Amino acid sequence: MHEVPDELIRLERSAEEERGRLAGLTGDEYGAQLRRWREASQAV
Repeated sequence: MHEVPDELIRLERSAEEERGRLAGLTGDEYGAQLRRWREASQAV
């Protein structure tokens, strides 16, 4: 079994936190948060 680097785990957690912040947002706020989530996801 391979060990997952701590940095990768931190990046994944960050992406999931950003995704969670999408809940309840609409319009421009949703679009801005969606961009933040996508950027965090790409870092993973």
